[in-house]
Amino acid sequence: MLKKLAELSDFYVSISDPRKESIFSDQVVIRNLYVLNLLGAKTFYPLILVMIDRDDTFNEHDIGVVLFKVISFTVRNFTIGGLVANQYEKSFATIANNLYRGSINTVAEINHAISEQMTSDRQFANDILTASVKTERAAKYILSELAYSNEVEDIDLNDVKVLELNANVEDSDRIGNKFLLTKEENRKAKRSLRAKADTVAHAKFAETRSLAEKVNTIDSDGIDARQAAWAQMAVTVWAR
Repeated sequence: MLKKLAELSDFYVSISDPRKESIFSDQVVIRNLYVLNLLGAKTFYPLILVMIDRDDTFNEHDIGVVLFKVISFTVRNFTIGGLVANQYEKSFATIANNLYRGSINTVAEINHAISEQMTSDRQFANDILTASVKTERAAKYILSELAYSNEVEDIDLNDVKVLELNANVEDSDRIGNKFLLTKEENRKAKRSLRAKADTVAHAKFAETRSLAEKVNTIDSDGIDARQAAWAQMAVTVWAR
């Protein structure tokens, strides 16, 4: 057992801190691990380590597919759904143990087991309508997939900042009250309210530019409308 743990130690480091030089070569795996790091997810570690240990059955592409299912699970249940992560630690441990013992043996079986733990499409769509995301790390990923779906390929999650459209609304952490700027644009926007509006109007991303007239003026109804437009899209992006 100690020998096996030692053999997997480099993989564990790459899973827990994907910003460092990764032992993985598949870029989808590396990106999905980075996203899960942004979301603060950890319960999936044992599952992925078992998949790595079973390298006669699973390759890095398979791991990438399962990692995205874990992202969907995390977004639905925790980031948007607000459920407590602790209650799902046992569930993931059970899936990992079943994989280790051979009672499940395919990516489809793994993903089905994860899907069974996820909130329903109806619940998730309803959660999106009122969702608040407090941490910038999670918010920039959620925004990139929903508000910036047409530009997501151009977004470097490590080079964007999340700003509020209006700090004076009742719940300024509502995801519909937020938008993205590059780090360089953010430095310019911080100079003054006027600079913020001007930077938004000339921002790199088209979605950000479209929000120029909403800076400091969007109200709760406007935020509701943005989030309502994303509800069904979210169900598709992070599918069950």
